[in-house]
Parts: sequence; structure tokens; C-alpha cells
Amino acid sequence: MYILLGIIVLFVIAYFVFTQRRLVCLDEKALNALAQIGVLLQNRLGAVKALVQLVERYSIQEHITLMDVVENRSTLGDKVTPQQINMDKNLLSGVLGHIVALSEAYPNLKDNDVYQKAIRGVTNYEENVRMSRMIYNDTVTSINSLVRRWPSSIVADFMSFNIRHYLNTSDKRTF
Repeated sequence: MYILLGIIVLFVIAYFVFTQRRLVCLDEKALNALAQIGVLLQNRLGAVKALVQLVERYSIQEHITLMDVVENRSTLGDKVTPQQINMDKNLLSGVLGHIVALSEAYPNLKDNDVYQKAIRGVTNYEENVRMSRMIYNDTVTSINSLVRRWPSSIVADFMSFNIRHYLNTSDKRTF
């Protein structure tokens, strides 16, 4: 009887440890993915700033407006959240859309080599961010299924693991 009870207790402890380690591993992967997205967004911001500086040659008023938007954007800081990433994406997408509209109004801007290179750079960053969002959301799916599924939900609740929010994804191009 005691042997059977000991085996059951050992099994429960082993399951608890295994599930806790899996949750921690997935949580770290999600945090890593968010941090990588934050780095990509900072790099994309640099490319957008280069575009905004280029706009200055064609329209001072547009340059001032766009620089105000870019400079006042939310800073991601050390701890990146899905909400911050979604806000940042929307803000930069609006700026990029405005720059593309300006390039239509100023054909010389659109033909400028620096403009073309910066647009290609931003496009590459957009693709990398899209891929990183997919990795993050896949990891969140794994975490959420463990947090919601019984009996791992008991371990998740005991260790204070909660359901994570997904990043908004859209394959819609900014420009």
C-alpha cells in the first residue's frame, strides 16, 4: 500500500516538475521573441527616420509633421509587451503610408536612390517582424494550451502562469 502511494506521489511530483519546466521554457521563448521584435522595430525606426530626413528636401512641413510623430512614438524600453508592439506597428505603418503618398506627389523623391534603398530596408524589416510575430504567436499557442488544459492547468495556476495575448498579425503591406 505504501509503495503504491509512494509511486503515485513520485509520479505526481515528476509530472509537476516536467510541466513547470516546460512552461518556463516556453515563457522564455516568448519573452525572447518579444525582445527580438523590439530590436527589429528599433532598427525599422532607424530606416523610417532616414526616409523622413529625405522628405525634408521635398517638403519642410511634411518633414516636421512626420518627425514629430516618429520622435513622440512610444518607446519600447526593456520590457516589451504585445500591446506596445501593436501600437508601434500601427504608428510606424501610418508614417510609412504617409511617406509613400508623398513619394507619389514628388516623383523625384520616388526616383531617389536613397529612398529606394530605405524602402527596401523597411520592407526587409517588415518581413523579419512578420516572421518574429509568427514565432511569438506559435509559442503563445503552446503556452496557452498548457495553461488551459487539465491537468497542466493545475501546475500553471499554482506557478502563476497565465494566458498570454497574441500579437495582431496581418499580411497587409504598409506600402
